[in-house]
Amino acid sequence: MSTIPPLVTANLGLLPQLPQGVEAAAGRFAPLFKELAAPPFRIVADSSVLFNTHSTDNTGRAPQDHVPDWDGKGGLEGWRAYQNTHHDLAPPPGRAHALIRKLLTLNQYATDPYNEPLVRVDVVSKMPYALADRFMKAIERDFSAHSNQGIRRFSYGQNGKVIGHGASDPRIQELIKKLGLEEKIQAGGPIPNLLEFGANLYITASPYWAAQALLNGIAAVYIPPHINNLDTDDGQPIIVSFDCDGVIIDDEAEKEFQKGATFLERLFNFDQHETNLVNTIPLLGPLFPAFLGLYGLASLFSHLPSEQRPFRIIMVTARGPATQRRIKASLRKLGLNNAEVMSAVEQMSGEEKGPWLVRNNATVHFDDSPKHIGSALKHGIIAGHVVDGVVNEAIIAALAQKGDKAGDQFMLPFYK
Repeated sequence: MSTIPPLVTANLGLLPQLPQGVEAAAGRFAPLFKELAAPPFRIVADSSVLFNTHSTDNTGRAPQDHVPDWDGKGGLEGWRAYQNTHHDLAPPPGRAHALIRKLLTLNQYATDPYNEPLVRVDVVSKMPYALADRFMKAIERDFSAHSNQGIRRFSYGQNGKVIGHGASDPRIQELIKKLGLEEKIQAGGPIPNLLEFGANLYITASPYWAAQALLNGIAAVYIPPHINNLDTDDGQPIIVSFDCDGVIIDDEAEKEFQKGATFLERLFNFDQHETNLVNTIPLLGPLFPAFLGLYGLASLFSHLPSEQRPFRIIMVTARGPATQRRIKASLRKLGLNNAEVMSAVEQMSGEEKGPWLVRNNATVHFDDSPKHIGSALKHGIIAGHVVDGVVNEAIIAALAQKGDKAGDQFMLPFYK
């Protein structure tokens, strides 16, 4: 990949454009379409998802690595004390470390990596000064010269304001209201003001804050613990995999599927719904800002021979040829149908996605289904859980009751 010349301004002409006449179909994303599609691809990451600054035993947020940092004693004050006494020790890598480092390698193809990177990472944390020092040591240790230009660091306060790309899902909001949990669902915490600048994706090790961000219209994923041997410097292309329903588009068809008493009834409901609406563009899903940004990034390399492209995206869906018609037609109407950028992989309904992801060399997979997140993890694929929509209603309700104390031990049973 290093033989590819730096991208020049002319390549920006390859970016997707929202065709005239479909602004209404693009909904809340229409005025942000151009901004979200253009580089840099903007990631907001919690510091604890990039580096392991928590215990591996009793905090409930154990990362995938086997090197504990803080021992978990003394609560928040104990954690802060540990940072102060270990300020000269860089923390070990966290669960999204390899993924972020791999994405940042794309900055080597930018004409001006420092001022105009292709990928930018804003790291947010409630970190004391000592941890900030440790954090910078870890960046110096782990990130090469061409990639660390894309990393910046921010801190957040206790009353951060949630600013997203649109309104919350009214169905989930109604669920929260019915359960009387409004006081426990509040904006703030690690969702910082910087999201108002149009970040494409928020990555966190907290399922609660991932769900909270999604409730506020912010594209977000929870990264569960995983065992992954991703080599960030192997020269292999980055392949980002997306589920379709409930991720790129909304979950209206999924809701129809859930109404059936048997699997065949559910499948009939789903197929009938999609056949009736084959010429209608569905509402865009909670991770569309991430999909659009990565689609735009991949577009910059679409003029190259396929074997030279360092980045592409795939869509792995259980939709058969008949129900894929609506999706393909909708993406075409939205100007997102470049086969050199994205390919669709059909997965047989009911089968695990993990083996398909392995066969297609996926670097990471984004999905709203706990079942398919578990399958990806089981097969060694980094997974981003979109904790949103009808398939996650029980999880969202439980997270609302447990609050930000919910961690990995709370989530892992859902993936079995």
